[in-house]
Amino acid sequence: APIFLGDLADGALATSANYFAIESSAKAQGHLINPKTHQVVDSSRSFCVIAPTATLADALTKVVAMSGSTSHSALTRYQARAIALP
Repeated sequence: APIFLGDLADGALATSANYFAIESSAKAQGHLINPKTHQVVDSSRSFCVIAPTATLADALTKVVAMSGSTSHSALTRYQARAIALP
């Protein structure tokens, strides 16, 4: 079902997820890699961010995915909003 995040007149929406993770050796591998642990983010969720620019929206999807928090302080700093979908 659609989820209203707000009006988007001058900004961008980006989404990151491991939808297309490749199964190998019983361990899914995706493109969301935690830079601190070098491990794949173990989540089947989709992380969506609305931000003033596409670059910010895309980068912040990774911040939300790594932290697991849709209220991360970086979102406020960059005037962005996020949701995580199951």
